[in-house]
Amino acid sequence: TFINKMDREVRPPLEVIDEIEEVLGVECSPVTWPLGMGKGFAGVYNIHDDQLVRFDPGQDHVHSESQIFEGIHNETLKAEYPIEHEAFLEEIELV
Repeated sequence: TFINKMDREVRPPLEVIDEIEEVLGVECSPVTWPLGMGKGFAGVYNIHDDQLVRFDPGQDHVHSESQIFEGIHNETLKAEYPIEHEAFLEEIELV
């Protein structure tokens, strides 16, 4: 199952995952996770690669290495997105 449109005001991903598991009877294992949601959506974290790609509205691909953060504890990432980053770390612990 694929969850999309994190740059819009939608249900929290943990809630959607719980519903998928309950309705379909399958265990979900996220491959990526959003940093922020809706207007606060800042990027997508690849759990396996330990990289976060910054989201720029209107862009359909990464333009430079400066849009990629290595590791979830990246200091630049924390500095640029302090509120989103704190919630993001809490969610990553749960998945």
